[in-house]
Amino acid sequence: MQDSYGVICAVDHATSVYEIANYDWDIDKACEVANARQNLLAVHVPCNFAKRDADYEEFCANIKRGEIKLGEVLELTAERIASLRAAHMKASRKGAYKRNKLYGNPATPESRSKGGLIGGRKVAESGQLAKTRELPQAKEAQREVGRKNVESGLIQRAQRRSNHIRWHIKRGLVNPACVFCANHATKTFERLGRKE
Repeated sequence: MQDSYGVICAVDHATSVYEIANYDWDIDKACEVANARQNLLAVHVPCNFAKRDADYEEFCANIKRGEIKLGEVLELTAERIASLRAAHMKASRKGAYKRNKLYGNPATPESRSKGGLIGGRKVAESGQLAKTRELPQAKEAQREVGRKNVESGLIQRAQRRSNHIRWHIKRGLVNPACVFCANHATKTFERLGRKE
């Protein structure tokens, strides 16, 4: 378990995995017993670190005998939380300032554009983009977009436009029956009319 500041709780084994490993069981049985729900505990991270390979009862006995001394547990008050948050924010600002000084501010449009170009090139060169295109969900999405483009008439409009460019614009011809030629002529006449 963790919060926004770090790990606050860890999962540990009541009977240590080191102890279970010494039992005369095959590996499957040992894993099953070690990871059984009854053998798992939610523990405080410093306690888990101090416990090491001892089992739960042995760990509690070591604490009572004074062999294990845990660090001071801080009592969190509203003031203490506010001061910890302020210290965290100050450290974050210092880190961001150093990063910006060395590499530039990533929040500017130029940096975002540059980062996108570099990242895109790296993804393409590494082959990750090609692998992504081959995923089943990507193929299904491509088919769905293609289906929607056909249904909406986008494909037909694009074909008519490319035919207009090929047969009329590149050859310098005007076909009065062509919608694109008529539209182009109307815009040209409007432009000429404004100049006069």
